[in-house]
Amino acid sequence: MKKRILCLLLCLSLVALFLTSCGGEQTETAPDFTVYQADEKSVRLSDMRGKPTVVNFWATWCPPCVYELPHFQAAIDTYGDDVNFMMINVDGNGKTDIPTAQTFMAENGYSFPVYFDLSYEASITYGVNAIPMTLWLDAKGQLVHSYNSMLTEEYLVHYIEEIIK
Repeated sequence: MKKRILCLLLCLSLVALFLTSCGGEQTETAPDFTVYQADEKSVRLSDMRGKPTVVNFWATWCPPCVYELPHFQAAIDTYGDDVNFMMINVDGNGKTDIPTAQTFMAENGYSFPVYFDLSYEASITYGVNAIPMTLWLDAKGQLVHSYNSMLTEEYLVHYIEEIIK
């Protein structure tokens, strides 16, 4: 068990090192992961290649996440034909997150698709230890920028404009 924890910590450290080195165009493809739609159909980050992609880790109980969601809805409404958006719910309760998130979405009038990190693969892959966290990838799947805090609409749009150039 100790070896597994040590291995996990080493992997998380490597991911953190990878993320802190981000901040310009990358030369390597971002690490892949699998998340799930509400019907539990799997979707991989690599499925999004061919179009720039914005990945956001959020939860219904997270006030900064909830603050950002109208900005993401506006960005999806504006850029949704040119950019993939992966809004990944990490409420932390496994499959029970699905109805919680669906109710939240309906009550707040959001129409974007939500993905669920049921196995925590995406969170572990990108060292998500605080939310919200947002990643911007270019059409080749290269990580261009990451941000681990609440976004303003201007910041979100600025990096969307960067990845669609």
